[in-house]
Amino acid sequence: MFRKICLTSLFFAVFLFAPPAFANRPLVTEDTDILTAGEIELEAGVEYLANPGIPFSARRVNRGFIKLPALGLNIGLGKLVELQADFDMIYLDQHRIEKTYDNGDLRLWTKIKVKQEDSSFPSLGVRIGTKLPNADTDNRGTDETDFFILMLLSKHFDNLYAYLNLGLGILGDPNQISSQDDVMVYGAALEIPLKSVPVKLVAEVYGQAFSNGRHNNISSAKCGIQYEITDDFVWDVFGAGGLTNDSEDWSVGTGFTYRFQAFELH
Repeated sequence: MFRKICLTSLFFAVFLFAPPAFANRPLVTEDTDILTAGEIELEAGVEYLANPGIPFSARRVNRGFIKLPALGLNIGLGKLVELQADFDMIYLDQHRIEKTYDNGDLRLWTKIKVKQEDSSFPSLGVRIGTKLPNADTDNRGTDETDFFILMLLSKHFDNLYAYLNLGLGILGDPNQISSQDDVMVYGAALEIPLKSVPVKLVAEVYGQAFSNGRHNNISSAKCGIQYEITDDFVWDVFGAGGLTNDSEDWSVGTGFTYRFQAFELH
């Protein structure tokens, strides 16, 4: 049912184009657009995940996972480079076991635009990042440092905007010393603006694949909307469904993005 609702919404939206909002939230898949020099984006939201999998573990427990808040910070350093950071506080409710509220992991990223889009070819970018071991190992994190490198592709088709991420994730294994799980990281997303209203439909499929038997094959399908309240402020709401046994059963969330010019670079 969830997938049918997403597909139906996208079908009708194709006929209702309008200028898009600027925000990337709530998508996980990253486009190649770069903030201008001195621009800052602040992101904040809340997300509930029903029964998400535990990395590097086949164990499944009945639990709720709330990111409150889910925070993001993006800083433009020029025409080609953007620095990004995201961090979550997590309320974990493992039914009949424990309830905890503590910090999640901090993730740091550098996004570089390599090539501008033209009439024949998409724009090209690279995103490099690391997940720091800030979360404890009480099923909120792995207490390991992970590394990611992704190729980014983006292309406009009239007013439809499509982009693709593909790369490598090197995940530290908390169960074995000096061991890791190398996975393929991917994402594919669509943005479809609506006509005469400042609303945009977004949809994506994203996750990790080819885990070496360590239960990190995560995949989810998400759809949502962005509402541009002002030129600098965008509100979003979304729902998602897990596609593999290692993923959450389903998730919902909402949040906002605020953009402003913070400083000048010469």
